[in-house]
Amino acid sequence: MWSVVVVVWAVVLGRLAAAATPYVCYASDQDPYLQFGTRTAYEFSTGRTAGPAGQSDVRGIPGCKPLMVWMVARHGARNPNGAEAERLRQITKLRDEINRNYEERNSKLCPTDAQNLQQWQYTFNSAEEDGISQQGREDMNLMGKRVRTKFEELFSAQEYTEQSYVFKHTNTQRAKISAESFAEGLFPSTQVRFQSNGNNDTLLKSYHNCLAWEGLVDGNPETLRPMEKFLALPEFNRMVYEVSQRLGFRYNLTQDTILYAYDICRYEKANNIKIVSPWCALFTPDDLKLIEYAEDLRFYHNTGYGNSINLRIGCPLVQDMMYRFRNVANGVADQPSGVFYFTHLTSVMTLLARLGVANDQPAPSYNNYASQTRRQWKTSALAPFGSNLMAVFFNCTGSSGSVDQKVVFYLQESVLPMPGCDAGLCTWDFVREQFMPLADECNVNRTCAGKDAAAHATLSVAALIISLVATLVSRF
Repeated sequence: MWSVVVVVWAVVLGRLAAAATPYVCYASDQDPYLQFGTRTAYEFSTGRTAGPAGQSDVRGIPGCKPLMVWMVARHGARNPNGAEAERLRQITKLRDEINRNYEERNSKLCPTDAQNLQQWQYTFNSAEEDGISQQGREDMNLMGKRVRTKFEELFSAQEYTEQSYVFKHTNTQRAKISAESFAEGLFPSTQVRFQSNGNNDTLLKSYHNCLAWEGLVDGNPETLRPMEKFLALPEFNRMVYEVSQRLGFRYNLTQDTILYAYDICRYEKANNIKIVSPWCALFTPDDLKLIEYAEDLRFYHNTGYGNSINLRIGCPLVQDMMYRFRNVANGVADQPSGVFYFTHLTSVMTLLARLGVANDQPAPSYNNYASQTRRQWKTSALAPFGSNLMAVFFNCTGSSGSVDQKVVFYLQESVLPMPGCDAGLCTWDFVREQFMPLADECNVNRTCAGKDAAAHATLSVAALIISLVATLVSRF
C-alpha cells in the first residue's frame, strides 16, 4: 500500500517540477534541432563531420594514390522560388496575430523569442527568387577548398586543362553559380571552363521531360498519398494543436499555416547559418521531427525507393561513374583526374537510390513513425542544400608490392559505409560486380518513353486519363 502511495506522489511531484521548469528560449538554445529536410543548411546535415569549422572526413588513405575523383552535387542554399515566396510573404499576417496574442498574455513564447518575432521582417529579395544565396556560394566555395586540400596531389601534379578536369552544370542559375563557386575554391587562381547541355540533359536531369516519371511519379496524386495520410494522423494534428496553443490561439491554425512558418524558419537558417530565425521558436524539436518525417515520406516516393521508376532514372549517373572508373582501371590514357557535376535534388536522390543507399527495412510508412527514429532515409542527411556524393578511385600498394584498385564513396564529405566494403574501402572488383550491370542495362530513354514492361500499360492508362480530364475541362 505504502509503495503505491510513494509511486503516486513521485509522479505528481515529477509533473509539478516539469510544470515549474522555465521555458527555454529558442534564441538562447545552445543545441537547437537544425534538421529541416531538403532545406537543411549544408553545415548542419546529419552525419557530417564537417561543421562550422569547415573540416571534413574526406582524407587520403595510407599507401593509396588517388587517380580520379568523381562527384555529383546539389546546388547550394537558394532563396524561395516564386510560388514559395508568394506564400511566405503572407506570413506577416500571422506574425501580427502572434504579437497581438503575446501582448494580451495568451502566448507561451518567452520574451526574447516574442521580441525577435515582433522585429522580424521578410528579407528575401524578389529579384533573387530561386537563385543561390550568398550562404550557398560560400558553402560551395569552402567545399571546393576542402576537396583540394584532401586530394592535393590530384590538383597540384598537373595544370588545369578542360580535358583533365570536367565541370558540368545544369542550365539553371543556382547550379551554374554553385559550379563556379566550387571551382574557385578548387582552383583559386585558374579560369575554369564549364559544360552545359541546356534543357535536354539526360545525364544531370534525366527526369526532365521524362514522360514516365512526370506522369507516374511526379504528377501522380498517389505519390503524395503516404505523406497526406501521415498529415491526417492524430499525432500530427496534436502537434498543430500544441503549436496553436503555444502561440496563444483559441483555435487550431491550419496545417498550411504551420508549414509556411516552418518554411520561413528553415529558409532563413539555411541562407544564414549564423542567425536565429524567430519562426523556429514556434516549434519544439519533436514538432520539427514530425514535419521532417512528412517530407521524408514525400521524397521516398517521389525520388526514392517508393517507385521503381525513380531507380531507373538514377542510372545515367551510375553509368557515367562506372564507365569512367573502368577506363581508369584498364589504364586507358588521357582520363580526367576530376569530374564534377552540379545538379538538383531529384538527380542526387535518384542516384543514391540506384546505388542502394539508405534502403530501410522496414520502409518508412505513414503508420510506422515511432519505429523510424533511426531510419537512414532522412532527407536532412541525404539531400540538404549542397548535398554531394563523391567517389574516389585509388591505386593501393599492398605489403607484397602488388597494386590493388580501390574505391571509396563519400556522402556529404563523410565516408559512406557500403555493404561488402572494409570500413568504406571497397575493392574495384566488388564495385564492378555490384554496379556495372546497372550501368550496362541503363536505358533512360526507354524508361521515359514508358517502354519498360512494368510501366508501359500503366503509363498508357495514365496518359488516357490525363487526356480525358483535359477534354472534360475544355468543355467548361
